[in-house]
Amino acid sequence: TELNMAIVHKEVHALTGLKWVQSGLQITLKQPLLFVCLLSMMFSLVLALFMLPIIGPMTILVLMPFFWLVFILAGQNATLGEKVQLWELFKSLKWSFDQDPRLSNWLVLGLLYTAANLLIMWLAGIFGPDLQAINQAFEQARSSDNPSAMSNSVLAQAAFWRLGLAWPISLVFWHTPALLFWGKTPPIKALFLSTFVCWRNLGAFMVFTIGWICMGLVMMFISMTITQFIGPSVLTTMLLTMLILGLMSAFYASLYTSISDCLSFDVDSTTNTHQGPPAATL
Repeated sequence: TELNMAIVHKEVHALTGLKWVQSGLQITLKQPLLFVCLLSMMFSLVLALFMLPIIGPMTILVLMPFFWLVFILAGQNATLGEKVQLWELFKSLKWSFDQDPRLSNWLVLGLLYTAANLLIMWLAGIFGPDLQAINQAFEQARSSDNPSAMSNSVLAQAAFWRLGLAWPISLVFWHTPALLFWGKTPPIKALFLSTFVCWRNLGAFMVFTIGWICMGLVMMFISMTITQFIGPSVLTTMLLTMLILGLMSAFYASLYTSISDCLSFDVDSTTNTHQGPPAATL
């Protein structure tokens, strides 16, 4: 039976972005093993697919919205205080898709995300260093213990343009997994809704981005301090790996609160039911 789904967007204060960063850290601390395992599984799949020329990287991009959905659902369960097991999480996903088997929507969304990333690469090559210049800079940096300022400048420009162009694209796709999963929204409509919601809450997403950049800088400082005092060793590598995995897990865990604070999904009052992410309280 088709339900009359109402998707309600909410506007939040700019400083809510800091709350989202904090919530990601808190959610991860509630179930660190769950999020680290999810991240490790995603990385393992990505590395395996990268071994396939051309089709592998393309498949990774197509699957990215689904990866986000897994972390969003894990974040929802952890926020509600539920002890989530990996098997139960994927079992719940399978049940949901069995109830609404429109997997073609996810394929279309993945293809759109792939096209957006190809556009980023093309534009970054126009406005910044192209792939040939980047490869030359990498070779120069790799062949010397003291890379020249020119190679550092090229790599910095490449990172600036790619990350700068990726940020608005990420906002366009930010809410799309939730809109497809809970709102049963077609992919194109989901892109417009996600863009609209992010635009109305642009201040919060800017603070959110700055917050995670600051967290990354703190992690770099801690990493350099550990390396300086302990020196290169197996223990140092293990500590740095744990720090990186923990921070990345916290970022993905924060996806849930950044969505639940901006969107809610309700069906008509005759059914007296509610779907989608409840308000996040930590």
